[in-house]
Amino acid sequence: MKIRFTGFGAGLISSTIFLTVSSIAFKDLFLLITSIGLALLISTDLFLTYFVSRRCLFTSNIERDRAWVWEKIRGEIEIRSCPLDFELTDPSRSIVIEDVEHISRDSRKIIISLEFMFSGVHNIKNLMIKIYSILKIFIFNREVYVNRNIIVYPEYLYWLQRIVYIIGGERSLASSVLRETSQPPNIFRSILRSSAGEYYETREYSPGDDIKRI
Repeated sequence: MKIRFTGFGAGLISSTIFLTVSSIAFKDLFLLITSIGLALLISTDLFLTYFVSRRCLFTSNIERDRAWVWEKIRGEIEIRSCPLDFELTDPSRSIVIEDVEHISRDSRKIIISLEFMFSGVHNIKNLMIKIYSILKIFIFNREVYVNRNIIVYPEYLYWLQRIVYIIGGERSLASSVLRETSQPPNIFRSILRSSAGEYYETREYSPGDDIKRI
């Protein structure tokens, strides 16, 4: 867990240091008491938020790991036992927050969608959750474990599949496969190959045919 100051927190720390130095330089008791009070306030905010944030639980769920380049992949991030304010950040910049559902007073569910501009294998390692302290002085960075490889297929492969299936006469099979975007990109190869590795013909099924050729 990494901790850093917010803009407000950095300003408050600077003011506390300035008041402390001024109270010593001018021997001003009021400035000294004020600086001590601010220091206690900052310390209390730090320790309370630290212990509360340790109770926060984060779980992630990505619905599938294969898609076409124009598709969105839906996912969920559930935050439990965390009454603090937080913000989701994505280093890969491929995640869009769709909605936030409040399950209970200290539990929420973030609905996300993954969008990819390019085809290929995209590795989503960890997401970053910024947890703000009670007085917004500190930011606690927590990681949400994901570690998923998303395979994104290019558009030309989609049209190539359609052409191959139409030429092969397997229209019903083409429709069922194209609805399932989780199929691997080389699935169309098996349609045009026999057990010997060469394509001969397409015909109706006859009783007694080898099941491997269906």
